[in-house]
Amino acid sequence: MDWADTACGRVDYTFKGGNDGIIRWGILGVGDVCEVKAGPAFQKAVGSKLVAVMRRDRLKGEDFARRHDVPKFHATVEGLLSDRGVDAVYVASPVGCH
Repeated sequence: MDWADTACGRVDYTFKGGNDGIIRWGILGVGDVCEVKAGPAFQKAVGSKLVAVMRRDRLKGEDFARRHDVPKFHATVEGLLSDRGVDAVYVASPVGCH
């Protein structure tokens, strides 16, 4: 592969997921929108699995994880981003923060 392959779009950057082909998602900022939209959607999407969530409010974050059958909760952004079991992160911070 040379620079032309990259510049001309001839490189496939599509993430194929782990060995099982599943993309393991983490959500940063599980608030009200994630309750009814993003959270359930990641659980239902073919080829995706919600494996970790992050919220600064520990009690609310742990409660979200429990109710949505998410195996991991992180209280910090750094914790979620360094989780080797997470392939991709959906940023669901409040509108004013992104």
